Amino acid sequence: MAKSAEDPPSPVDAYEAPLLAAPAPPAGAPPASPGYYVTPAPPTPRSGTGELNDLAVLALIASCIGLSIPGLVMGHIALSQIKKNGQTGHGFALAAVIVGWAITVLVLLAIVAFIVFMVFVLSAANSAVTDFGNFG
Repeated sequence: MAKSAEDPPSPVDAYEAPLLAAPAPPAGAPPASPGYYVTPAPPTPRSGTGELNDLAVLALIASCIGLSIPGLVMGHIALSQIKKNGQTGHGFALAAVIVGWAITVLVLLAIVAFIVFMVFVLSAANSAVTDFGNFG
């Protein structure tokens, strides 16, 4: 579309990249030279031994394959060991506990649903048998 004389001037041309100012350095840091990128500081090392707790990994595997009770037990033991020894793997152990509890709750709900279903079926079958002779 061509610009006419009545169109107001555009503050930024659509085909030009807007000029952005460089971000200001953080307080207390030396100013960066123009055209150079300041690399961030390396991450601080984590506290603890840095060794992954093997029981946490085993607990997560056990919980994920459906062995919820062993996964729960190993997950709680791994959480205790991680807290005491300063090892890594807290996320694995916590995930094992969460998955273990979720599977346990789902299994219990399935058992209750099965029992309710069987009571319904047996009561319907009983009423069908007792009402069989009454054709009217």
